[in-house]
Amino acid sequence: MATPQIAPGTFPPQLDQINANEQVPQSFGWLPGYCGALLLAASLIIAFISHPAGWWSVPANLGAEIGVGALGALLLWWEFRRRTRRVVLVPRSGLIGIYRNRELAAAIAPAQMRFYKLHWFNTARLVMVPAIVGGILLFLPFFAGKPANHGDDYLLQAMGLGILIAVASGARTRIMLEHWYIPKGKRSQEIMLKRDESRRVLAGQ
Repeated sequence: MATPQIAPGTFPPQLDQINANEQVPQSFGWLPGYCGALLLAASLIIAFISHPAGWWSVPANLGAEIGVGALGALLLWWEFRRRTRRVVLVPRSGLIGIYRNRELAAAIAPAQMRFYKLHWFNTARLVMVPAIVGGILLFLPFFAGKPANHGDDYLLQAMGLGILIAVASGARTRIMLEHWYIPKGKRSQEIMLKRDESRRVLAGQ
């Protein structure tokens, strides 16, 4: 693959100098941010509601709580960081400008983008199987016998709903979005684009 060359006459150095309707940003799912929010919320709920008095005096419990909360905060930070630093493609005059950190990194020909086709079996395994599990947990309380504690029903339904929300992110990234490789120095970078936007990018205009 030829090394991409920056075309200063076609692409300005800063993304802010380009009209928003020309920009094609990479797309994401929401799984890291979603898991981060769940972990952070769980750490707060467990710490301030669920534990009996004296829980804070146990170092192992306190360490686990801090670890769960820190992991949740890290995932939320990562979600924010990748969305604010996302790759943006700009198709112009038969070329594609690649902007990273809102600065022009390279200009390539459409032929230098490589499509990555996902295998249907992996998609079914990663999307359909968890969706079935989540659906069972969500609707099981309507068909099973009443438990001694109604809170058990709510817990099952909350778990099922949580799984289905996570599955929705995976379904979007594997079914609704297209996966592409673009040059990044001597390596390649995988990005996801909406189908209609990838066609516009490949047209180079």
